[in-house]
Amino acid sequence: VASFPSARLSQVILRGLTMYTLDDNNDIVYKIELTADGRGLAPNTMEPIPNMRRGAPVQQFIVDDIIDIAWAEDGSALSQGNVLIALDANGVLVEHSPTVLVRGVQRLLGTENWVTPVAIQVWRGNLYVLDPGANQIWRYSPTGGSYQGAPTEYFAGQGRPNITRAVDFAIDENGLVYLL
Repeated sequence: VASFPSARLSQVILRGLTMYTLDDNNDIVYKIELTADGRGLAPNTMEPIPNMRRGAPVQQFIVDDIIDIAWAEDGSALSQGNVLIALDANGVLVEHSPTVLVRGVQRLLGTENWVTPVAIQVWRGNLYVLDPGANQIWRYSPTGGSYQGAPTEYFAGQGRPNITRAVDFAIDENGLVYLL
């Protein structure tokens, strides 16, 4: 569909004919509009998202290395629902709305417990961070319109699974977690 010189594309999110992709080599997120048949790039539509790139100033934060991107339908802890989110290595969570100019940003607590976070998911307003180095998935719950509190451990108690080699995960509509 498109050429990304010196890129390592690590994540793709498709919303209708709009595609968002994370270039992990350059830590930048691109927005691309596809042609009506979905097989090509609409002319002059490949553009970086300004607030989703390493070094971008977003309010009082500077975006660091981007861990992952996800689509958040539920906006319980965000400025609104149906936004693209990016999480950086310092816990800065940046929003991008395809329809309005509102661009939320917040810093997550508890990042000092992260070891090697690799992926994020949003389910029913909760933000989940897959951290194989900590052998854990961190769950951030919405409070007062943001993720104000420290995360809780998804895996607790005896008999925890070994997820130290996990590279990605998904959560289905019933809340079941699938690890790759």
